[in-house]
Amino acid sequence: MSQLYALEFFVFLVLALVFAAVLGDRRREVILLATALFGICASNEYVISGLLVVSLIAFVAGCWIQQRQPGVARTAVLLVALASVWSLAVVSARYDWLMDLGSGLGDGAGDRLLRSGIVAWASRAGVSFLALRLTSYLVDCLFRDERLGLGDYLVYLFYFPAFLAGPVDRPWAFRDKLSAWHGPRLSGAIRGADRLLTGLVKKFVLADILLPYTLADVAVGHASWTSLALGALAYSLYIYWEFSGYTDIVLGASTAIGIELPENFNRPYLQTDLSAFWRCWHMSFSSWLQDYLFQPLSLGLSRSLSPLSAAVSALITTMAVCGLWHGYTMGFLVWGLHHGIGLAAHRLYQSILPSRLGRRRYRTLRAQRPYQWAGWAVTFVWVTLGWIWFAMPLADAWRVCCRLFGFEGGPQ
Repeated sequence: MSQLYALEFFVFLVLALVFAAVLGDRRREVILLATALFGICASNEYVISGLLVVSLIAFVAGCWIQQRQPGVARTAVLLVALASVWSLAVVSARYDWLMDLGSGLGDGAGDRLLRSGIVAWASRAGVSFLALRLTSYLVDCLFRDERLGLGDYLVYLFYFPAFLAGPVDRPWAFRDKLSAWHGPRLSGAIRGADRLLTGLVKKFVLADILLPYTLADVAVGHASWTSLALGALAYSLYIYWEFSGYTDIVLGASTAIGIELPENFNRPYLQTDLSAFWRCWHMSFSSWLQDYLFQPLSLGLSRSLSPLSAAVSALITTMAVCGLWHGYTMGFLVWGLHHGIGLAAHRLYQSILPSRLGRRRYRTLRAQRPYQWAGWAVTFVWVTLGWIWFAMPLADAWRVCCRLFGFEGGPQ
């Protein structure tokens, strides 16, 4: 995320604004694409070829899928294309392992691997988000007859404000925004600048003030219970200011250009249950998980399980995948399972309590202010405990959780 704030980002933003303002409508899209590709290429001249090859293969596969009637062949092409996209995403994320392997091969194999562009891929969060966009395109091709033009498709994938870490738009929705786009406007530039400045304050003032007090800088073995609890609280607030600040910068930059991207945050820490939290936190990604993973998985499981069991199983699986998408470590997996179990428990609670109390009494209970306060407290504490697995190595995170719940020693 830190690469977003490099000087190059703002240079590319200014260039896109200037050229989009003075060139014709179709040339503006060329400027957006050229700026995006140049920005990716700036760190390593080899990376852009790999990204383009994968993207073009997915584009051809999508066009082929749209031309064919439903059947085994179409499903097979879709699965192969998706497997290719996510295999490359996994390979790029596992760069350190690949470099160790390459160095053991001798004869400059590690250097050749470096020159192949995998280094640049691994160094940018954009590959994981590119995989999300490619998946959206490939799956949506099953249900849409209208073709997405190659130019619109590439701008959708590489649109530079959102390339590194979202928000994740849908391909045809983004195409419609491009079609209606007439370049920067003064009113949009003013609104965009205001949003961008808000993001800079969140990132460089609020988040940076909190950072020294988070769990990342706590000596677990010597810290008091109070220090650990305050460190967890500080990290919970820090990661919100950091990520929502990033989103404000991206949305502000895109608004200044004249293209509105989807919102990513809507007061998530004020929500009164975990499901509501996930509808308001990283909203574009949560929506992606809902549409492309949870719903198909839940539908498939419902053929052999009850609807409630299918939903609970799909929730836990979806959030486990969500954790691994953030990083291929046990800490991220535990974080995903933590939220999956919480969401599953909430789904069971919503199913059981109304049947016990009656729907009318349950609605009355939910409307009571003390009930809402209790729901907010439980949700915020659960989310904050989950961030511990984000902030620290697995062993340290486990020790912190043990200490917070009164098991003084924890695992050594």
